Amino acid sequence: MKNRNPAAGAGGAARRAVLGAVVSLSIVGVGAAEPMPMAPGGRPWHLGWLAPPGPETLAAFVAGMHDKGWVRDEHYTIDVRASNDARQFVKLADELVALEPDVLLGIETTSRVLQQRTSTIPIVMIISIDPVGAGLIQSLARPGTNVTGMSGQYEGLVAKWIEALVEIVPSTQRVAFLGDPGWSDSLRRREVVHQAAQAKGIALEMVEIGADAHSLRSAFDALDRRRPDGLVIPIQGGTLAHAPAIQEAVRRLRLPAVGLLRAGGLVQIGPDFRATARECADFVDRILRGAHPADLPVRQATSYRVTLNARLAREIGVVLPLSLRVRADEVIE
Repeated sequence: MKNRNPAAGAGGAARRAVLGAVVSLSIVGVGAAEPMPMAPGGRPWHLGWLAPPGPETLAAFVAGMHDKGWVRDEHYTIDVRASNDARQFVKLADELVALEPDVLLGIETTSRVLQQRTSTIPIVMIISIDPVGAGLIQSLARPGTNVTGMSGQYEGLVAKWIEALVEIVPSTQRVAFLGDPGWSDSLRRREVVHQAAQAKGIALEMVEIGADAHSLRSAFDALDRRRPDGLVIPIQGGTLAHAPAIQEAVRRLRLPAVGLLRAGGLVQIGPDFRATARECADFVDRILRGAHPADLPVRQATSYRVTLNARLAREIGVVLPLSLRVRADEVIE
């Protein structure tokens, strides 16, 4: 049996301990994440969010921030203001701007209201149909203002809505557009829908709806009298506010509709708001690291979803054609 030298054993153990510590430090040094920059004074950054209610959209943005290394309530906080009534946006925008957040987020209409109240706080658009036309930015490539973010392609989308309606009802000759005049881009949307309908040889009728119940009743009384072949339901303040009531009226009138699904649309085609919100995290990340929104090009949304409500279609006696079903990302049966 060999005798072991206690001193040598102790020295070897010491050397192994030192070597292990060096290796551990090396590994930590190589793999350690770069510390997230904090706001002046070492506080978490403060964000403001103004949009129609959408917990999935907000959750997608938070997930996108997490992908970038930002942890909510540790590295940043969010004050959320949400309403389906566009007439509330001014008051809610005033509340948020008064809090002096580091970055504001909104959709096209709320971004416009926010920009009217501050030209210095960066604003990131979760989605905007036409940011140049709305006066939010100077160009997509170089915004030149305190606004940047994501843009949709409204003209193409509206054309797809009209095409889908014609697929559902090939004999379509007259279509009604349910618009909210209180929505900032309402006139622009009307023009685009009119052009898309005209290109298909379809007559377009405008039916206005606001956030109050009286305007809702007036709108559907008008639809009951005129009996159009189909209805376009945009995602706007009035349609969001009264979605269940609009869907019930669509069901009662047995009126084929495209647009906002929860308001009675049989087909909803549009940008994936969760995808655009998640991508907005990259804009916020860059801004918090020192970039100016004026220099961050606006990006076009590339993720779109087609959703069909086959259950409602059956209830009102409409057959959704196979051509639509094969293109759908989701079918509600």
